[in-house]
Amino acid sequence: SYYSDGFFSFALFETNTTVDLPEAASVELESGAYARAFTAGQVTYVWETVAGVMALVGDLPPDLHEAVLAEMPHPQDPGFLRRWWRSLFG
Repeated sequence: SYYSDGFFSFALFETNTTVDLPEAASVELESGAYARAFTAGQVTYVWETVAGVMALVGDLPPDLHEAVLAEMPHPQDPGFLRRWWRSLFG
């Protein structure tokens, strides 16, 4: 999905496979734990939910990150069996 307010924008992706961000730092926000990577003019967040892995990529300023992520499915540990299944079958 793609969202924009006319000035800032972001894309939201959902997948059943793992997403690796080599340059990511682990951050703890009110809604949970995320992997976050910054590049020039862009931020990427990745987190796991019970339904799958989600990624948000956009040019949001830091003061909007928590507000946007609070509206998304919150990070949850999918459990050992579900992680195992995803690693085998995607």
